[in-house]
Amino acid sequence: MNKVFAFGIVSVMSLSAFATEYERESTVTGYVAFGKARPGLEKSQNVFRVYIAPVSWSSCRTDAVDIPGQDRMLQAALLSALAKDRNTVKITVDDSLKPVDDTCQVTAIDARLQ
Repeated sequence: MNKVFAFGIVSVMSLSAFATEYERESTVTGYVAFGKARPGLEKSQNVFRVYIAPVSWSSCRTDAVDIPGQDRMLQAALLSALAKDRNTVKITVDDSLKPVDDTCQVTAIDARLQ
């Protein structure tokens, strides 16, 4: 039992060692909110897709990022910035979190006035 537990801890630590966050400034060009029920493409259910001016992240799609549907704080931060005509924001993604294909998940949005 202890060997299995130790292996599990080492496995989780190994996975987190490869995860990297990237922060880039980009201009938001649009967004799409996918509902909880989307039978045609189940992977995109409950995802808030944000389209951006292309930036280089690493292994992530360059022109879009995803915010999980349940992460209302990030969605609100983005929509609030857009409502104030601040289309350029700093976006942080984690390249180990890809809700849909190669599109990385947003972990932070910085929309402070520069």
